Order: sequence, then C-alpha cells, then structure tokens
Amino acid sequence: RLGPMRVGPYGLLQGVADGAIPTPDAEAAPAGDAPSSVRSVDVTQKARSLRGLLPGLELVVERFTRNVRGTLATFFGQLPTVNVNGVDLLPYGTFLARLPRPISLQLWKLTPLRGQGALVATPGLVGALLQVFFGGPLGRKATPPTREYSPIEQRMLERLAGRVLGDLREAWKPVEPLECPYVRAETNPLFATICGPDEVVMVIELGIELDGIEDGGLSVCIPNAALEPVRPRLTKLAPSGGEDVQAPDPSWTQRLKDALIAAEVEVSA
Repeated sequence: RLGPMRVGPYGLLQGVADGAIPTPDAEAAPAGDAPSSVRSVDVTQKARSLRGLLPGLELVVERFTRNVRGTLATFFGQLPTVNVNGVDLLPYGTFLARLPRPISLQLWKLTPLRGQGALVATPGLVGALLQVFFGGPLGRKATPPTREYSPIEQRMLERLAGRVLGDLREAWKPVEPLECPYVRAETNPLFATICGPDEVVMVIELGIELDGIEDGGLSVCIPNAALEPVRPRLTKLAPSGGEDVQAPDPSWTQRLKDALIAAEVEVSA
C-alpha cells in the first residue's frame, strides 16, 4: 500500500513514531476477523527476553546464581532456593518504574568496560536480612520497611552489595574479567543515571525463596551498550574441558621451568 521504500530499522521506527508511516486502524479490522496466520507486531517494543539466545551469558547467569546462593547462606545460615526469573532487555525507565518501594540502588563500575551497573534488592529480602542481622529468628515473617532506609539499613545493604558484586565478578571470569568496584548507593532513581531512561539495559532478575521471605529477589542492571565489546564472547560457550578453563599463567610457566632446571637428578649408566 505504501509502495517501495528503502529505510533502515531505525528510520522505520522513527516514521511510525512521527506518523509518517500509517498504522492500521484498530476499528477497521476487528481481531476476530483476522486470519489465523496474521498476528500483530509492535515494532516500537524494545523489551525482549535473552533466555537461550546467548550461551556465554547463560554460563554467566548460571555461575552467578550458584554464587549468590552460597553468599545468602552465609547471611541466613540456611541454603535458599535461587531461581532465574528473567534475563531481559528493556528501557531503563521501565526497569526503574516497576521496582517496588522503598528502593536502594547500589551502583558499581563495569571496569574495564565503560559505564556503571545497578544492583537492587527487593524490600522482602531486605526485611528478612534486617531481622536476622539484628538477632531475629529466620522463620518469623519479616515486615518489609515502608519508609526510606535508615543509615544502618543502608550500611547493611552496602555489605550485601559487596558480597554479591564479588559473586558477579567470579561469574564473569570465563567471559570477561570484570572488577565490579562499588561506587555508592542511591535512594532516588533520578540520581542513579547509569544511562538515559529510553536506553536499553540488560536486567538479570533472581527470585529467592527462604523461610520468612516473601517476594525476595535481586536484580542486576547493566546498560546494553556497555556490553558491545564482549558481545561476541557472549554468543559462545567457554572452551571445552570445563567452564573454569583459563589461559595459562606465563609467570607460573616460567617458575616451573626454573624449578626443573635447578632440580638435581641421579643418573645411572
């Protein structure tokens, strides 16, 4: 109906937004009259799932989930159940809008990549941590805070963030050695500008099940543009022979050679 057009995907999206490219009228063709082989596609939708698309990323998420399980066990004294609820791409503004309140975003650097990431714990997990941290029983139902976090609670969240970021650093080792240094905490999303609200971020959401915890979870948010340098490595698995296979250490190889040269051997001829 529009005739031949030569536009790229971004030009097409801009044309839909500006109204230059007409869209179907919702009242012109009721959904019930459409053939079964026709389905509606929203080309302006930025959110999509990455589950099963990037094998290298699947390895990172699997290792991260296992590491977080061990870290939370040291906090609670009991092994929790940690599930991957989603690995998605979505606008940063959408991610912030759907976070439960109160909120505390723990910001960290993506060294050696550019930019910063954000770590968020749900109020349910924070309430359980506070109860156990101050001597309460684990099985007792914890009431999540409904106000802004106090300085003591913020300090506890920083302690949790330090351990979880260490788990994330270990999980990334087979793909890209990330340092993940902690930067600061923000309770106001307006000051947690790791990217623009319309820019796409990758969000890893973990669900945590444990006695006394309701809606427990952790979310890791990384700007999608920051992952461009390592994206080729995310499309493949680690080298065969195990996920922990790493390149030989040159200094260790040299020390072995020096030790062999200095070794004394008795020879009988």
